[in-house]
Amino acid sequence: MTRGNALATAVLLLSSVALEPVAAEERVESGRELYQKYCASCHGVNGRGETPTAKLFTAPPPDLTSIATRRGGWFPAFVVNEIVDGRFAAHGAREMPVWGEILTTDQITLVTEYLSSIQHHSTPAAP
Repeated sequence: MTRGNALATAVLLLSSVALEPVAAEERVESGRELYQKYCASCHGVNGRGETPTAKLFTAPPPDLTSIATRRGGWFPAFVVNEIVDGRFAAHGAREMPVWGEILTTDQITLVTEYLSSIQHHSTPAAP
C-alpha cells in the first residue's frame, strides 16, 4: 500500500468512527462500570482508596479523586492511561495488575475518562 493509499484509508476509518459518536456521558458511564468491576475492590467504590483490603497492600492504593490536585490542577489523561495499562509505564505497587493484558485500549481509555470525571475539582484534561 502506498503512503497516499494508507492516508486515505486512515481518513476513511476515522470519518466512519466520527459518524457514530458516543456521548461523553455514555463513555463516562461505561468507564464507571469498568472501574467498579476491575478497580473498586482496591481503590474503593468512590475512588479514594478506602477499602478493607487497602491495609493489606505494601503501599496503600492512592486517592484517585485527587490526581488533578496532585498534578498542579490538571488531569494528565495520557499518563493515567499508561499507568492503568501498566505494560509501558511503571505504575503503582507491583500489587496492581497490568490491566493492558486484560482490558482493551478503549476500555482503559474509558476508565481514564471516568477517573477524570471524579476529580475533586473540575479540571481540564491535559493536551
